[in-house]
Amino acid sequence: MQAANAAAPARMRTLMRTGLMVAALGAVLSGCAPQERVDDLRTTVRALQSRNVELEQQVGTAQAAADAARQDAEAARQARQELANQLMGLQGEYDNLYQQLNSIELPRALPAEVDSALRSLASRYPDLMSFDSERGMIRLSSDLTFDLGSADVKASAASTIAQLANVLNSAEASQFEILVVGHTDAIPVSKPATKAKHPTNMHLSVHRAISVRDQLVRAKVAPVRMGVAGYGEFRPLGSPTKDGVSPADRRVEIFVLPRTVSLPSGGAAAPSQATGDNGAVNEVAVPMQPANQSNEPMK
Repeated sequence: MQAANAAAPARMRTLMRTGLMVAALGAVLSGCAPQERVDDLRTTVRALQSRNVELEQQVGTAQAAADAARQDAEAARQARQELANQLMGLQGEYDNLYQQLNSIELPRALPAEVDSALRSLASRYPDLMSFDSERGMIRLSSDLTFDLGSADVKASAASTIAQLANVLNSAEASQFEILVVGHTDAIPVSKPATKAKHPTNMHLSVHRAISVRDQLVRAKVAPVRMGVAGYGEFRPLGSPTKDGVSPADRRVEIFVLPRTVSLPSGGAAAPSQATGDNGAVNEVAVPMQPANQSNEPMK
């Protein structure tokens, strides 16, 4: 018992030393672990701070872009508003000009009296004659004015042309010039008798224009007021039929035009019928060719 009592203090001292050692080791161990944790936390904090700086920079960049976009949008809105204002102004100007245009009475191609007389004449002979008021043009159907392949005016058409001359000799129409233009269809001239007088469609168109002009001269329309032209088959008018020809192409057009020159003294008077007959062809720049001088192929 005494021995046991004697050994107790030794064991106590041993336990105390062991406890101190364990405590010291625990202290050492406990001191190491928090430092590593702190270091890890510091590393994490630094990473987060760096990331925060990056995000702040990105936010700044995005904010600058948003501000620029807002400025662009505002500039676009202002530009759109300015364009809208300009459009409204232009629309107002357009409406004003349109009203002014509608209020302007455009001049007629011909005086009202002449226009009315030509309309009336054309309405009495609708098969032979038509009248284009806008162009100041009378159109004669060649089928009713001439025989096939001929430039001689039919008697029935001559009387109508004489009535036309009465209108053209009126005081209101006397200040206008007359241009007579012949046209043909595309059928080539082929009969020898026709070719002897009119070698080509061009010749035939001009000769028919001359014949109508001569009829007007006989009806006392002053020659100085008139000119002639021919286009042959080169200015078709109608839609071709099955054979490729349009009867509407065969026509003579008489244009009543503003005077381009001052008439010579006494020019308003028509020559005598004999003078008119003799001067008809001599005043034309395209003379009739003899048949044996034509270079046109047989048609």
